[in-house]
Amino acid sequence: MAFGFQKPYPRTFEAWTLDPDGPPDGRNFRFLEPLIYLTKSGKLIRSEIGGLTDGGSVPRETFNILAPFDWWMAFSLHDFLYKDQVELYAEANQAWNHCTFDEAEANLILDEALESRGCPFLERIAIFDALKAFGKTAFNDDRTSAPMPTKVPC
Repeated sequence: MAFGFQKPYPRTFEAWTLDPDGPPDGRNFRFLEPLIYLTKSGKLIRSEIGGLTDGGSVPRETFNILAPFDWWMAFSLHDFLYKDQVELYAEANQAWNHCTFDEAEANLILDEALESRGCPFLERIAIFDALKAFGKTAFNDDRTSAPMPTKVPC
């Protein structure tokens, strides 16, 4: 099996809904179907149903260059990793188990997911540089904004 998003893909707008509890900016969505991704190292990751995403945390001034939903599956997966809303498939017991990825792992998986979707190399570098500059605050905010389940390393 090749790395990348696994079928069936969520059907863009049928797979998510505006979050009624989110800010009234029209950018917060709750997934109604899981998003499944296979890493290059062989980890099969699934977002939890009900996971929240705002697409890419992209400043409005740059929307003409990079919009928050240009790479929506990769950005959404990254949100789920930051918010600790993912499960890992365990071959041993053939079950999905909650697991916690740290910030560095989440960022590397985002880069890999962008690559799997055909994101150009220079655009991936720009996204990764922005994460290095601003990601720590978002990661910390996401981890402290809601009660988290027991952290289980992946």
